[in-house]
Amino acid sequence: MLTRNKLSISVAVSLAAAVFVGAILFHAVQRVQQEVVQSEAHLDLVKHMTQRRFSMVDLVIFGQERARLQWEAEHREIDHILSQSDPTNVDAEVFERLRRNQLAIRLVFDRLVTTFAEAGGRQDAGRAELRQRLISQLMGRSQDMSSDALRLSQRSIAEVHAALRQVALLAVLVTALGVALVVANWLIVRKNVLQPMKRLEAVTASIAVGDFERRTGIASKDEIGALARSFDAMTAQLQTSVAALRFEVEERRESNDALEATSRELARSNAELAQFAYVASHDLQEPLRMVVGHVQLLEKRLADKLDSDTREFMGFAVDGALRMKKLIEDILAYSRVSTRAHPLEPVDSAAALNEALALLASRIAETGAEVASQSLPIVTADRVQLVQLFQNLIGNAIKFCKDRAPRVRVEARLEDHRWRFSVSDNGIGIAPEYRGQLFVIFKRLHTLREYPGTGIGLAICRRIVERHGGQIGIESAPGGGSVFWFTLP
Repeated sequence: MLTRNKLSISVAVSLAAAVFVGAILFHAVQRVQQEVVQSEAHLDLVKHMTQRRFSMVDLVIFGQERARLQWEAEHREIDHILSQSDPTNVDAEVFERLRRNQLAIRLVFDRLVTTFAEAGGRQDAGRAELRQRLISQLMGRSQDMSSDALRLSQRSIAEVHAALRQVALLAVLVTALGVALVVANWLIVRKNVLQPMKRLEAVTASIAVGDFERRTGIASKDEIGALARSFDAMTAQLQTSVAALRFEVEERRESNDALEATSRELARSNAELAQFAYVASHDLQEPLRMVVGHVQLLEKRLADKLDSDTREFMGFAVDGALRMKKLIEDILAYSRVSTRAHPLEPVDSAAALNEALALLASRIAETGAEVASQSLPIVTADRVQLVQLFQNLIGNAIKFCKDRAPRVRVEARLEDHRWRFSVSDNGIGIAPEYRGQLFVIFKRLHTLREYPGTGIGLAICRRIVERHGGQIGIESAPGGGSVFWFTLP
């Protein structure tokens, strides 16, 4: 049975018991009130009978009119009380006797008053004897009525006491019944609500400290039983999930350990490569300078003895050595993007652009290039690398504009909390199928005779942008120019 049904039945029983007991108490109180009223009436009856006897004595002794009037008043009160009384079966005989005596006293008293009136103050032995006999009858019947009234009063008092004892007993029974109902309701709540909730609380506390194997064990078919079964099912699912999570955490810990080891090895390898690139560039440049110097010295000393083929071959040797020197310098610059970087800080990109244009001043003058820009923002960057980025992109725009005066425009706009820079030109453009190869180191789309260079410039640009947390790309079409873009914080 559901707990709410049990509680509803318990409340209904309690209410029914309260109504029943209330009705009994009401009836008992009503009886007490009736008995009290009856007892007060009987006491009034005794009182008026006593007053009537005193008035009769005054009348007989003193013969005063006031005494007769007093007797009449008391007699009428007794008539009223007797007429208003509702005797029970037990008191019916006594009341009937009281009414007969009351009627007889009325008659005897009227006769006694008549004798006083007839005497007129004269003394007559016959009337005196009659008066004495009438007085004796009045006194006797009055005494009988007083005795009956006293018995009625005593019986009424006894009934009042009995009714009070009954009310007291009912009060005790009501209290006992109320205590029993409270205890029964408390036991129902304790068994069906408090104990299961306490067990749920204990299981919850165990789960909170990581014990997912505990179960409530509540098998009742009420609401708390359904809640407990759902809680156990949830705990079982949670136990499975925690086990899977622990396994996954362990796997990730192992993966992280392996990743950290790989990262440390990669950092060590990068440091070694950077050191190797730096050392190799310096060690390789010295032999190249010796080759170039000695070939040029031979060409100078043997100038009148060399034929055209020998001169051409020696030119090839010098040009190859110089290109090798340039390639080594570019490789060193590529490695220094990370190894010799400066901290990122607020940089005026317009000032960085002007510095780059100053470095390109001779090429701009030779080609007649025009470089325009709009108002450029403050960005978070490495100033030296930002200058190098502008220098490489604008230098490429000037280089790949062969048959016309280069026109370059640098712009910036805010997109999704990042600055998007664009460097557009009117050069030869790049076909879509080659765009993915532009930023690969040493990747060239043209021969050295068409466009000189080592193929590292755009790779350096990509590395600089990625070091700043941005992206770089190109938008162009063949013959329509190119637009290189990159983003910075």
